[in-house]
Amino acid sequence: MYENVKAFSHPAHEARIAKTVAARTPADYDHEGILKRLESLDVFHNRYRTSDVGQTRVLLERHSATIIRAQLVAAHIKGETPGTSDIPQVEIATILLAPFAGPNGLTLLVGKLSNAVAQDEAELVRMASALQTVEPHDSPVRALLTRQVTIENRLPGRKAALEGFRSAFPVAIAAVVGDQTEQLVAGLAESRALSGRVPTVGDGGIVAELAEVDRQLAQLGAVNVQGPTTARLQGERAELTGRLEATRTEHAATIVARIRAEVDQLMAGSLEAYGTVFRALYEHKASFPPGLADRYAGAGLVALGNASPCLWSSCLESRDSREF
Repeated sequence: MYENVKAFSHPAHEARIAKTVAARTPADYDHEGILKRLESLDVFHNRYRTSDVGQTRVLLERHSATIIRAQLVAAHIKGETPGTSDIPQVEIATILLAPFAGPNGLTLLVGKLSNAVAQDEAELVRMASALQTVEPHDSPVRALLTRQVTIENRLPGRKAALEGFRSAFPVAIAAVVGDQTEQLVAGLAESRALSGRVPTVGDGGIVAELAEVDRQLAQLGAVNVQGPTTARLQGERAELTGRLEATRTEHAATIVARIRAEVDQLMAGSLEAYGTVFRALYEHKASFPPGLADRYAGAGLVALGNASPCLWSSCLESRDSREF
């Protein structure tokens, strides 16, 4: 194909090829704009369209093919060995998955693939039953066997991707959190308090009793004597204050224990806990260690990237389980 390319080897030609390579940026196909639109989609309110992802894939592949062709021509002109001519499918899959690596997107993806696995397993059971009731020479046998082979071939890959993500996600979270578990717990506690999501402490009437004691002590302060009533009220006040402090301390400990349990669930790979922490990190970044929010946002994509990103991307792009 490139036998005569070297005949055109000239600085002007090489410069033109180099300019072509440099000019073919992603902006030429506006896939960055499409990715921004993908990021704005709400996957749980019927505004998520598989066609958007598919369009982005087409543009990314077209862009990659253009770059590859230009680089191949440039290499042959210079007499160099061409590099790979394969479109980087893993990189494209990772780009497509990136806007969906947050809590909502991960829930969507895991739900879709889990449903696909369940549907495949159920269909295999139905087909096994159907094959027992038909004669070998019946026309449906070939179609049933073909379908059975198709599902049996794809099911292990789907299961492996799902289990791979479930194994990789806790590892990715652990790498993000590192030794900052206690800081994460403290930050979540502050976030709950600042958001008004901390339940009110039940004081059992202590605050009202304390207010009454303080009222009487204020009246007695007008005469400024240390009589028996003043001494009794001061004792009651000290006792009530101690009880109130103990109640509040116990209440705070209960809240922190619940938050710690949520963090334990997060470290075990719970998507629900991932979403809860995700929102807190972005609502009150100042309550958490610097940089934690940015690192945390990438954990989902790391896990997908370590568990068959091309299959996860196909799952994202599909309308139903039969399309990938």
